[in-house]
Amino acid sequence: MNKTLQTLKYIFFDFIAAALAWGFFYRFRKIYLEPSKFGYDIPVEYDENFIIGLITIPSIWILLYAASGFYKSVYRKSRLKEFAQTITSSILGCTLLFFVFILDDEINTYKDYYLSYLYILFFHFVLTYLFRFFITSRTVYRIQHRKIGFNTIVIGANEKALRLFTEMETEKKSYGNKFIGFVRVNRNENYLIEEHLPFLGKTKELKAIVEKHNVEEAIIAIESSEHESLENIIGELEGLNVLIKVIPDMYDILSGSVRMTSIFGAPLIIINREIMPAWQQTLKRTIDIGVSLFFLILMSPVYLIVGLIVKISTKGPIIFSQERIGIHDKASKKD
Repeated sequence: MNKTLQTLKYIFFDFIAAALAWGFFYRFRKIYLEPSKFGYDIPVEYDENFIIGLITIPSIWILLYAASGFYKSVYRKSRLKEFAQTITSSILGCTLLFFVFILDDEINTYKDYYLSYLYILFFHFVLTYLFRFFITSRTVYRIQHRKIGFNTIVIGANEKALRLFTEMETEKKSYGNKFIGFVRVNRNENYLIEEHLPFLGKTKELKAIVEKHNVEEAIIAIESSEHESLENIIGELEGLNVLIKVIPDMYDILSGSVRMTSIFGAPLIIINREIMPAWQQTLKRTIDIGVSLFFLILMSPVYLIVGLIVKISTKGPIIFSQERIGIHDKASKKD
């Protein structure tokens, strides 16, 4: 699967939809709103301002979608959830456009304001969702018919793992899992699932296994006697870009420590430690950077004075740096 190409498809058609919606609104304003106000026909001229708007406004829409996290997990889209995301972002974005670009328009009556808002909202939502619906529907079809899939490992090797693997492989429509092997929890002489999947390693080697085999999903299907290893397994997978799923009988063990989402029609539950949705993460990061820059500029005279005092009174550099371990276990220099 080419995630970059799939993301570019969404970005391209979102841009086209936003440009078309703005173009339709521009014509609506020239053909209906302005003649209604001035009492004579207004020629529709695609001047420099129109071209600038045709590029700038769709670009703002793309930034809004990116900030809301729409372009993450482009192969895991749900058409129903996508509908809700599209209508929510359309209302938010069109409201912003209304106050920035439309509210100062000369109109005949205040009813024209409402008409303008509903016009651009309708066309923007319909065009955007239609393009997204076709892209997502084609992707869902390819996944369900096993034309594309996510590299998946089964963590577990005996009855539950074998039963889960058999059920998912015999389903008429695929859930998108392309099984590449299994990982054992405890040493054993015989592994029931070994006849169907290759052995990749043990749970302590999960990070290496994920990197080596480009694993995208990990399904935990361990026996009751292995439940004490569950938190360790999740800990090994934490920080990796892997979707973690468990069979339902482990819900009580994990309840309260993770947020879970059921998969409709599938015998699995998704483990999600990301409590914040993407738009909240983006907002928090924006505030963090903005506040930091503000105080950095505000306090810069104090920092300069302190730096000079340190330089004069002590040996060595003004700024001290050392290596720290950051997100995803990545080492970086911190001042």
